[in-house]
Amino acid sequence: MTTDDRVAAALAAKTTKAACTVWIGACNTHGYGVVQIDGVVHLAHRLAYEAEYGPIPDDMGIDHRCRVRNCVTPEHLEPVSAAENARRGRRASSLAVGDTCANGHLIEAGGLYERPSGKTECRLCRQSESSRKGIQRPTTQRRVADTRAAHARAS
Repeated sequence: MTTDDRVAAALAAKTTKAACTVWIGACNTHGYGVVQIDGVVHLAHRLAYEAEYGPIPDDMGIDHRCRVRNCVTPEHLEPVSAAENARRGRRASSLAVGDTCANGHLIEAGGLYERPSGKTECRLCRQSESSRKGIQRPTTQRRVADTRAAHARAS
């Protein structure tokens, strides 16, 4: 069995078909699929790209255009510079008018806060977080003290 056959077999055994071909084997701490071939650990998406298109240029990384880190669909992968990959990642994690934030708020005009880094956030979520900062939250020590005081009053 050639190395190409082993790569193809590893990719076929550890993926599922959906919009993305998702790696279901082992992943590293960053969420990228990894596979060990001949004692060497490889990133699965890089192997998938190289199997389809050939070697990745030395000065390039692979960007997941779909933003799914364990996707190994060659059509979703593109060689880009590290700067472009970082720029795309920041853009994808930002919100835009018409989006819905993680808490379900519809983002309307004026509803975005832009950080100095360029990342955007839901203004409603940001306001509710800052308004909660002044509230004293119960700590374990305060809860224990309150419980002891309540027991003392009851006795």
